Amino acid sequence: MCKGLSRSELREPDLAALAKGELRKIEIAQRLREEIVVTVKWIAERLWMGSVAYVNNRLYLKRKSKL
Repeated sequence: MCKGLSRSELREPDLAALAKGELRKIEIAQRLREEIVVTVKWIAERLWMGSVAYVNNRLYLKRKSKL
């Protein structure tokens, strides 16, 4: 299980059912990037978030408080 998932109520099988831009997924991705060394590609694949460019865009918007 992902370290970021252990803090949330979500489990890996639940992620596929959620929208790729779900705020909870973005928050998990943000925590993963801050706390451990993982690539955005790894995050996109493990959290079922679509393309790397999409994940980067969502993380950027989250940092700028536009989400």
